[in-house]
Amino acid sequence: MHEAFQNAVKHGYAVSPEFKVEVIIRMSVSFLEVEVRDFGKGTNKILKPPDVVSMVEKGELSVDAEGNRIGWGLFYIHNLPDECEIHSTLGEGTAVRMKIFFL
Repeated sequence: MHEAFQNAVKHGYAVSPEFKVEVIIRMSVSFLEVEVRDFGKGTNKILKPPDVVSMVEKGELSVDAEGNRIGWGLFYIHNLPDECEIHSTLGEGTAVRMKIFFL
C-alpha cells in the first residue's frame, strides 16, 4: 500500500505542485481495502505487474543511490494484496485498489 501511495505522489507531483492524493480505506470483519487515487497525468497503457525474473536477467531492475529498488513497484502492488485493480486514464490520473482478506 505504501508503494501505491509513493507512486501516486511521485508521478502526480511531476504534473503539478498542487497535486492531491486521495486515500480511501474500507474495512469489514472479513477484509481491508485501500484505494489510492491520484489526479496526475494518468496513462492509457494497461498497468500490469512486470515479469521480474526476466527483468533481473536483462539487468532492467536497479538500485538507486539510497539503496531503494527501482522498477519493483507494480510487482509489489499486484502481488502482495489478495486482490488488486489499477485503473488509469490519460489526463485524469490513476486509481489503485488493493484488498486483503482476513483469515
